[in-house]
Amino acid sequence: MPELQLLLAFDAAEWPFPTIENAQGVSAMLHSLARMQELGAQVVLCSHGKTTSPTILDQNLSYVRTIEKRWRNFLATHHAPNIEQAWLSSLIQYPYDEIVSHAASDIDHAFYREVHENNVRYVLQWLLL
Repeated sequence: MPELQLLLAFDAAEWPFPTIENAQGVSAMLHSLARMQELGAQVVLCSHGKTTSPTILDQNLSYVRTIEKRWRNFLATHHAPNIEQAWLSSLIQYPYDEIVSHAASDIDHAFYREVHENNVRYVLQWLLL
């Protein structure tokens, strides 16, 4: 709603970070977040989030880009790991606790820990496509 400077992001943006559905979804996630940023909304409504601040878009995009950058750095000096390996986030030194260290305690940590590991896996798979 441009006249209200309101963006209905729903599941496209999420706090503490977005959920990427699969490797093919990484590109769409990056594009969607960048496009939503360009709209310049002052209020962003998410399905899962404790904020209406447009900075949620910056944070989500930064999160996905950080995973991408760390994988690119890793792959520049190492062979690609087994995609099914547990705790791929440890290979790129991007642990879940680093991301949520500033967050409130009412996060479903079990859920988001798994989402983070899946996101890390999907970004790797996307880079290897």
